[in-house]
Amino acid sequence: MVASEELLPQAVLRQIGDKLYEKRKMAALEVEQIVKRLATAGDTSKISSIIDKLIAEFAFSPQANHRKVSSSASSCYDRCMLT
Repeated sequence: MVASEELLPQAVLRQIGDKLYEKRKMAALEVEQIVKRLATAGDTSKISSIIDKLIAEFAFSPQANHRKVSSSASSCYDRCMLT
């Protein structure tokens, strides 16, 4: 199984926690594209790995900018799973 670190580039992980909205938005769009490609391929284990990584690093983070991405990531997951 591929580690989530290999699926999400370091630049994306840095931008997700950035204080600027535009950078967080661009990172969320990149995550969305990755998840869409994986959903098309039917690779739900990698999608779950990415979601677990985002939850662990950002949803429960003490830094406010890191927590802000959690709703974007979950809506991205919902849209990708519905298509």
